Amino acid sequence: MEFECKIHMYQNDKLFILYDAKGTNTEGDEIIAEVISYFEFNDQKIFKIHGQVYLLKGNPSDVDMSQE
Repeated sequence: MEFECKIHMYQNDKLFILYDAKGTNTEGDEIIAEVISYFEFNDQKIFKIHGQVYLLKGNPSDVDMSQE
């Protein structure tokens, strides 16, 4: 999996990141997605996290947030 940061902004304890994620599914087909992430920190720990994924290339069924 490759990540390319397009933009990031940090202010006080809030971080916003927009990046592209590129990789392959289990069949070897290419997947490209744009990811928007928002983090809020409290005492140097993640307090809130929110994200959204926009699939640019690939099958929507390939997007799986589980850990293997």
